[in-house]
Amino acid sequence: MRWKGNWIWTKVGEKPRNFYLCIRKTLKLNKKVRRATAFVSADSRYKFYINGKYVGRGVAKCDPKFQYYDVHNITKILRPGKNIIAAIIHHYGEETFSYLLGRGGFLCQIEMEYSDSKKEIIGTDKTWRVKQEKAWNQDAPRSTVQIGFQEIYDARKEMSGWEKLNFDDSGWDEPIVIGKPPVEPWTNLIERDIPFLAEKEILPVEVIEIGECPQAIDLNNIKDISAILDEELHLPTRGAVLHPTKVGRVPEKNKTFLSIGPCIDKSIYLVLDFGKEVSGFPRICLKGVDGGVIDFGYDEILIKNRVHPTRGGGAAGQSDRYIMKDGYQEHEQGFTWRGFRYIQLVFRNCAKPVKLYGVTLNHYCYPVSYRGAFKCSDPMLNRIWEVGRYTLQMCMHDSFEDCPWREQTQWWGDARVQGLVNYYAFGDTKLFKKGLRQIAESQLRRQDGLMQPFAPGGTHGSSIHAKMAIIPSFCLIWILSLYDYYFYTGDTEPVKKLYPNLKNLVEAFRSSLSERGLTTLEHWQFIDWAPIDAKPENTALNCFLCAGFMTAAKIARLNNDKPQAKEYEKMAAEMKDNINKYLWSEKKGLYADGIRASAEDGSNKQSEVFSQQANCLAVLFDIAPKEKQEEIMNKIQTDDKVVKITTPYFMFYFLSALLHLNRHELVKDIIRTRWGEMIGKGATTFWEDFRGVANGNGGGSLCHAWSACPTAMLSMEILGVKPLEPGFRKILIEPHLFNLNYAKGIVPTVIGDIKISWKIKDKILSFKASIPKGCTAEAVISEAGGTKKYTFKNVLSVSHYLQGGMLG
Repeated sequence: MRWKGNWIWTKVGEKPRNFYLCIRKTLKLNKKVRRATAFVSADSRYKFYINGKYVGRGVAKCDPKFQYYDVHNITKILRPGKNIIAAIIHHYGEETFSYLLGRGGFLCQIEMEYSDSKKEIIGTDKTWRVKQEKAWNQDAPRSTVQIGFQEIYDARKEMSGWEKLNFDDSGWDEPIVIGKPPVEPWTNLIERDIPFLAEKEILPVEVIEIGECPQAIDLNNIKDISAILDEELHLPTRGAVLHPTKVGRVPEKNKTFLSIGPCIDKSIYLVLDFGKEVSGFPRICLKGVDGGVIDFGYDEILIKNRVHPTRGGGAAGQSDRYIMKDGYQEHEQGFTWRGFRYIQLVFRNCAKPVKLYGVTLNHYCYPVSYRGAFKCSDPMLNRIWEVGRYTLQMCMHDSFEDCPWREQTQWWGDARVQGLVNYYAFGDTKLFKKGLRQIAESQLRRQDGLMQPFAPGGTHGSSIHAKMAIIPSFCLIWILSLYDYYFYTGDTEPVKKLYPNLKNLVEAFRSSLSERGLTTLEHWQFIDWAPIDAKPENTALNCFLCAGFMTAAKIARLNNDKPQAKEYEKMAAEMKDNINKYLWSEKKGLYADGIRASAEDGSNKQSEVFSQQANCLAVLFDIAPKEKQEEIMNKIQTDDKVVKITTPYFMFYFLSALLHLNRHELVKDIIRTRWGEMIGKGATTFWEDFRGVANGNGGGSLCHAWSACPTAMLSMEILGVKPLEPGFRKILIEPHLFNLNYAKGIVPTVIGDIKISWKIKDKILSFKASIPKGCTAEAVISEAGGTKKYTFKNVLSVSHYLQGGMLG
């Protein structure tokens, strides 16, 4: 890409906090355009318009050193005569967990080919015009430490129609020209490598409650909007009338949904349910009154029919504010998308009646395709599979993220599980590949070879969150997931391109080894949300390190680096020996959680804590001797003194260890019980913690895709599909029948869909599989007395007699 456009900005300052800038350019065309493309980038985010028509938004989260630009086809929007190119930029001016601070900037280049085949390029320069949009309050607080700002928007101050043809921008400012790419801080420009996110209007499904808050509030206090929503008294009201119009209706002017009487000394509230977790930009349509206020609060749960926007903790909370102008108006929250199920609107300071025509949501998420499918004779397992898929979908935007509500952050421990579920539910490859690269890029901002647990992003200078800069286990999980990606897709580019990053990471861990040959890295020793003894030289981390060394050896061989592969294999073998030598407790018959200094004499001794987390990893990675593995897994399930797994995230590793021992029936039962309990309690997405949010308190997320592993595992186990060679060129199909009558489904792959169906009737198993052209499958199908193996291409259709009933 050859850039003729310049990065431009305003004279207000390089890094203004929470700053909104409108940009315009008048473009006069004397002839018809055959083809036109806009190349657009911004720091931090933009919305782009041509002739008042919304074109799209960006950029995807990125490190400014590897700045994305987007490509928009604008051929059908441009016309002969006057055209207006317009954009609004939101510059954060502060780091978030998904944004690294660069500086304010906008870059646009429009390349046109006319009907006579002549070409022209128009780029950002000093002829464009800029103006601050002051409708957004720059002093709005951060919603949470992890994400951006509350939107406090005053419609009385907006530059209405600024993006349209007939708007007068003669009083706007000339921009400052920063320079042509490459220029600091955007030294590398990268074309967007994921699709644009999907935007679709969706509607609430139910009115939960309408009432009044009997006391007026201080509207100048913008720091405590969420706290007030949390605490103010709710009473029945006669000050609002709900009209017999369906809540699930697209708003129309003059079709009133809710009439709100004057409310000066009190407020009127409305609570709506969208039916399940959603993410996006809230929209309202109303006839308002000058100075009237609507406060928005969001949450995943209701407590006594109200939302609690402060539940996530850490900052001002999940709320926004809209200040009305007089008359008819429509408004969509501009840049800060929200994750929630319930929305609470509180109408304040309305001197005259207000007519609300509707509340909707511009639903915003990654454009997944439901290629994968699963259905069996157990309705609960079907529901678990579907909820897991939807949970993952809600945690996919411009990256995999832990949750759409509180953090919206690309945590890499979460992402490994999410990637696996994605391979079975959607078959997308682009989003995970992007994440692998971005985590590796975080290494460039450090001197020690380690990688951030989330990227791109910073900790906003927070001392509370400074420890989050490194999670050693997530570094090692990056190595495992790099190989996962290769094995499920067959794409060798990341394992080759990121191999230098891997070597630097492995060296960082090698240099951290103690005299016992165990890693002593400090940082945040996160393994799981459980009371494990996660001190340096902890067992779980060293098990991950052993697996990291083993996986690094495989990746070295893919790079034809045999000497390095042998070295990594030696390191893995030594690590395995050291874990067994120093961390195995013969007395307990389990691995202790680690080594720590004795409180009595300061000597190093085994921890007295024993956990499922440490021991299941020792089994999964074959660190424990084969003859001890069954006993270890049995003991950590039955010993009440062993620390138990509390999160579905780490249950993924526990279930994987059971599958390693061919405990298929138990895996199915645990999935049905533990995830079924969440569904039984009303979950529409899976929770961060099996315990949920006890009594509605605490900051736990109720849509957390590290919890979605059953969607992959049910397809693996009941459909029986796993890759035997990278990219599913060779496939294993080994369905486990359990006590089911039938199962059918689809596993998407990079070379096509694998379709499986089987049913049992009168003790006859009828099985059929079709696989993509160019690959081979090995099928292991139950029959009387055992199993029968087949090797096939294209299609296999067989029937087996199951003597004495169904076999697992």
